Amino acid sequence: MKEKSILYLLSDKFNAMLILISVLLSCLFTFLCVPSKAWMQYKISEPTQISLTSLGEKNSSSKYSQITVDHLEIDGKSYDIPEYVESGKWNDDRNDLTWEDNKGYTGSIVLNIPIGGERKVVFSTSIYRGLVKIEYDGQQKVLDCYSPNDYFYKFDISGDARYGAGILYILKLLCVVFVSIIIFCIFKKLFEYTGKHFKNISNWDIIALLWIFLFSLFCVYSNTDSPWSQLIPWTDSDNFIYIGWSMSKGQIPYVDFFDHKGLYFFFIECLGYRLTNSYVGIWILEWLSVFIAQLLSYFTIRKYTNFAISLFGVVIGYTYTIFYLSSGNYIETFTMPWIALGIYLLGEYFDKKPYQLNNLQIFILGVSFMIAMMMRQNSTGIWFVGCYFIVMHQLAKNRYINILRYGLIFLFGAFVAFLPGLIYLVINNALKEFIEIYWIFNFKYVAGGGNKLHAIKYFGLTLLGIVVVAGAGLSIINRKKLAIYSLRITMYYCLYGFSLLFTSMSGYTWQHYAVIMLPLFPIGLLIFITNINILYNTLSSSTVKTILNCILGFLIIGFLFDKNGNLLRGIAGMNMVHYNSNNRYTVKVVSRRIREKTNKDQKISVIGNFGAYYWVSERLSISKYFYQNPLVSVNSKIKDKYLDDIKKGMPAAIVVGGTDFLEEYGDFGNEIKDFLNSNYVMDYNQEKQQLYFRKDIVQ
Repeated sequence: MKEKSILYLLSDKFNAMLILISVLLSCLFTFLCVPSKAWMQYKISEPTQISLTSLGEKNSSSKYSQITVDHLEIDGKSYDIPEYVESGKWNDDRNDLTWEDNKGYTGSIVLNIPIGGERKVVFSTSIYRGLVKIEYDGQQKVLDCYSPNDYFYKFDISGDARYGAGILYILKLLCVVFVSIIIFCIFKKLFEYTGKHFKNISNWDIIALLWIFLFSLFCVYSNTDSPWSQLIPWTDSDNFIYIGWSMSKGQIPYVDFFDHKGLYFFFIECLGYRLTNSYVGIWILEWLSVFIAQLLSYFTIRKYTNFAISLFGVVIGYTYTIFYLSSGNYIETFTMPWIALGIYLLGEYFDKKPYQLNNLQIFILGVSFMIAMMMRQNSTGIWFVGCYFIVMHQLAKNRYINILRYGLIFLFGAFVAFLPGLIYLVINNALKEFIEIYWIFNFKYVAGGGNKLHAIKYFGLTLLGIVVVAGAGLSIINRKKLAIYSLRITMYYCLYGFSLLFTSMSGYTWQHYAVIMLPLFPIGLLIFITNINILYNTLSSSTVKTILNCILGFLIIGFLFDKNGNLLRGIAGMNMVHYNSNNRYTVKVVSRRIREKTNKDQKISVIGNFGAYYWVSERLSISKYFYQNPLVSVNSKIKDKYLDDIKKGMPAAIVVGGTDFLEEYGDFGNEIKDFLNSNYVMDYNQEKQQLYFRKDIVQ
């Protein structure tokens, strides 16, 4: 009876966990994946013209009579409003429509509101706003846009409501319940099937896989290139998106554009862009990379402990992902699963005696090394250290034939992985440029970096890093009880130390550099927890045990507040996914003007480091140096090459993506200014961003 009771409780816990996961997946589907149009709360209305007239008046509390229309919302999606202007002239320099009486704009503007159900014109409200008259479909209303706080007023011109908001919430709730039941039933059948046919797969491991699926999605939900973001990704992400977009247009890396990143990273960017014909496809590959890396880390530590601790180690160990990748589309994200795979294979070496790897494992180790190498060199630290460690260990055991076998198969795997890239480079006559840019230039870039010691302190002295190091100290104290794991622990800390050095190689403290350390953190946590458990079992005092539990609790809470990469800071960054028409408004305004005055065959140039101007305006770069900062500080010859490119090519438009850059490099800046003054006309100048058109285009 007691045995049945225990089995019943275990079954109960399992079902409760499965129900919770089913509900979370159902909520994800209902609230994030199902388009707003599917709910059809309002009847569809035909396109409508709406007239907005600034009255030049304000209430007694307002400081000014300005009117600003920020954006449109149609069936849950937001749209930049300047695209829908039928007539009238307002100030659209900030990607919204603003009227103020000292600018000489017409008092009225007509907007074309597209077809839709729920349709809203969103006005900006603040202490500076005045009165606006709204006219549409024979109706007229005066709206006061004054507000004591900066906010928005959504003027509703939706069609007749099919049902109210309350009914909508009930429908969504019913959808969550219905989909949860379906998901739960599918999972139950899946677990029954795996239980019968795959005896080695635990149901709890499948539960862990589902949790990792949700956690990995949560980690990258806030990325600026996610499906839920309306933002234009920032440097360096916008440059990488341009690379993917330009390759989809047939451009060749290193030949048609200059960037010192690896060829396989460029392939990923191109593949991602082609998946959806937008940068959302890149985000999908990012999420897959994070998911696979976390899953591999789970299987790495699952060999040594139970389901709960393994899952706990992955979630805590990868918590910093939310903060480190908050902007999205970094090279390190795509190297992370290969690093996790390399760590898993290196761990396999110690699983069974005699210590060795089979041929397939060595081959895959070589493949994973080369793929990481062909994305970014400083991502390869774990292979150099791990392979060196294994070779030394084999030498100590006098297994010389094994060392030769390992070396040959590893090199063969690396060659097989490099071969597709080599063929691509040779066919496109880009091998010479690849060597010059990816290797020679990169070494110069690293040599001219920042403070390496400061970077080591910055990335090493996080709370998670301190816990990992504390695990090393505790391992020394408990060395007798951990004797069977001594080689594994020694190799792990060699991997961790060198990964920290590789992370800090450039001397800069950009957060995404630390991504390559993330697959190592779960193992460090396991070592720490194992040591704490050993100490805990040797204690006889309940008071000391309680104190130890409190310390562990405070450590877990501390992960939320660690200033160098915490969960709360990452979650706060998720607010970036919300729509704001002013976000990177210069890129939107400038790109729109480029599209209006040039055709798709004409090329442009951006001075500085703002790749978004290219792919938002849908124009290729006239020069392979589509950005020049910080390239010109590493190789001064790039200045002359770039100047020669724009003088010969005479791009249709030139964007100065930051006037400070021209001031910083005096001679280069002066030549650019002289060239622009002689051949171009300024069309836009705000926020240190300038747009110039060739004189024959604007005449």
